[in-house]
Amino acid sequence: MMIQRLLLFLLIISASKSFGQMIIIDDNVVLKPGIYKDFEEFKFNNPSISLTYKIDSNEYKSLDQFNPENSHFSYRLVIDKLKAKQIGSVFGFCDGHRIYVNETNPTISEKIDFELLQFVGLYSYFEQFVYLPGEMGSPNSSIIIDKMININNGDVTIITDQEIGQVLSNDNQLLKQFTSLSNKKTNVKDYLALYSLKHKQDGILCRDKKMTKAEADSFIIRQKTDTTDMLYYHRLSSKLKNNPAFSDAKFDEEYYENGTRKSIGFNTRCNFDPNDQFLYCVGLWKSYYENGIIKEEIFYSITSKIISRIRYDENGKIVK
Repeated sequence: MMIQRLLLFLLIISASKSFGQMIIIDDNVVLKPGIYKDFEEFKFNNPSISLTYKIDSNEYKSLDQFNPENSHFSYRLVIDKLKAKQIGSVFGFCDGHRIYVNETNPTISEKIDFELLQFVGLYSYFEQFVYLPGEMGSPNSSIIIDKMININNGDVTIITDQEIGQVLSNDNQLLKQFTSLSNKKTNVKDYLALYSLKHKQDGILCRDKKMTKAEADSFIIRQKTDTTDMLYYHRLSSKLKNNPAFSDAKFDEEYYENGTRKSIGFNTRCNFDPNDQFLYCVGLWKSYYENGIIKEEIFYSITSKIISRIRYDENGKIVK
C-alpha cells in the first residue's frame, strides 16, 4: 500500500526553488503538451513542436504460452509523411497528461512505436514488447522488457538485477530490501519509484540545459560584475563545470621559479567541435613578465579562436 501511494506522487518530483531551470520531475511542473525533439526538451519539460496530431494505440498480443494474456500497448502519432519529414527525428511527445518516448530518436511514421512512461523520476520507467523468432522449428515467442531513462544523461538501459543494484547501491536500506525479494522482476518498477522519490533532492547532478555555442560564447565575456580576475574565473567555473555541453572545465595558472605568476586562464573540453578531446583555452587569458607586469591579454572564443589580443612592454604600456 505504501508503494502504491508513493507511485501516485511520483509523476512530479520536488526540487528547490533556487534552481534556475525547471526539470520535468520538479514540484509544481505542469506537463506541457507537444513533441520533444531530443532528450533535453523532455528533461526540461520544453517540447518545441506543438502536438496537433492524433495519438493512436497498437496492441501487441502475447506469444508466451505461459502468459497468453500478457499483451502490450504501444502508441503512434497519426501524421502525414511530408510533415513527419519536416519535423525530423524526435525523442517523444506529451499530451499534457502522459508522456510517450522512443529512445532511438526516429522520424515519426505510422509504423514507429512510442512507449508510455509509467512514471517519471530520477529513473523513468517504461516497458517494451519484443517478438522472439523461434529456432529450429520452435514457435515464435514474445517478452516484455523493462527499461529505464536516467534523468541526468538520457541513457536508456534494460533493467537487470545488476542495473537495479547499481541504482540502489547508495541506499543500503532499499538495496537490502530488494536483494531479499524472491521475485525481483515484478518489483523493479516499485523500487525505482521508491528510490526516485526518496532521492529527489540529491539525485539530479545537473540542472542546466546544455549550452549552445552561441550561449557559451556570450557567457564567457567578462561582465561588469566580474570586478576581479578571480570573480570572473569563479563565474566561469561554477557554470561551465556543471553544464552538460562540457566534459571538463577548470581554472589554470602557471608561475615562474621566483614565484611570480606567469599566466592565468580557463580551459574546457566541449562538444561544439568534432575535436572535443582537446583542452581549449577559452575566455580571457593573461600572461606576465617575471617582474609581475602584464605581458599579454588574449580573449578566446569557446572553441579557442582568438577574438582579441593586447600586448604590453615590460613597463605595462600597450605595444600592439
